Amino acid sequence: MTATKKFLLFSIMLFAYQCVWAIAFFQPSKTELAMLPPYCEPLASGWNNATLKKQPHIKKWLQVFGEKNFEHMHHYCHALLRYNELFLLYNPKIHQSKEILAYKIVSECDYVERGVSKDFRLMHELVWLRAKALFVLEKYTKAEIELQRSLKIKPNYVKAYITLAEVYAAQNEIEKAIQMTRKALQYKPKSKLLKRRLKRYQSINNQ
Repeated sequence: MTATKKFLLFSIMLFAYQCVWAIAFFQPSKTELAMLPPYCEPLASGWNNATLKKQPHIKKWLQVFGEKNFEHMHHYCHALLRYNELFLLYNPKIHQSKEILAYKIVSECDYVERGVSKDFRLMHELVWLRAKALFVLEKYTKAEIELQRSLKIKPNYVKAYITLAEVYAAQNEIEKAIQMTRKALQYKPKSKLLKRRLKRYQSINNQ
């Protein structure tokens, strides 16, 4: 199967998947929910009726995100679930392929961005999350564009600098990877992880 046909097949599959989950409930396990941000909990327990919306733990998140935005956030929590499966918990015996998980993250993020307002308070993170999946899919140009978007929204977003460095390193643009890691260190100068990454990129660059 050619790359173009494969991409079209994935697109059709993801469209169908997206349509199904648009009307599905968000029902993670207790273990999965424990790994997600606190705003995902009311989305898992049910919240969308007049009585539940008045409860303090739900009312809080409606005020933070806005009701219109919150209506779409179960898709964002689904994307975070897939992120955890892909990057933190991956086991080929129980999970789908990394490629499929990455495509699902992209699909969920696309859905959320279409539904939320332009000033959605997690937009920088949403865009980064999609870029991280695009990186796994080796769509480096698209990933770079998304990461630049994320940094335009939030210039001190360290995760975006780290991932952008990874994108450059994957394309053997080590000097750019070093620059992005140094920028990240400006915001987290004590980070041992960033220091190790910088040292590794510099070592590659000196070879």
